Amino acid sequence: MLRVRDRNAVAYKTLYKEKGEEQVQECEKVVEYKVLRSLEDGSVECTCRHFLRFRFLCRHAFCALKNRDVQMIPKKYILRRWRRDIIPPALRRNTNKYGEKKCTN
Repeated sequence: MLRVRDRNAVAYKTLYKEKGEEQVQECEKVVEYKVLRSLEDGSVECTCRHFLRFRFLCRHAFCALKNRDVQMIPKKYILRRWRRDIIPPALRRNTNKYGEKKCTN
């Protein structure tokens, strides 16, 4: 388990409120996330649950992987939509809207 502190979170504090007016102050809010990494399958889970909501890893998980010197992102986190092989080979040819692109050397 790795704890990651996020200092970029913003909170607002009301200083006073009267007659429909209020004065608000922006404060820095420190939020702490816990990142769990399984040594068996290399999976990563963060308490912010970013991967479950948006289907890509959060920066807390990347920070945890980097701190543990992980060189490759586990394959289960590279979804098919992010890979090049999702485009059929016929569409991968070098074309433009006027037909085949001709190279002149």
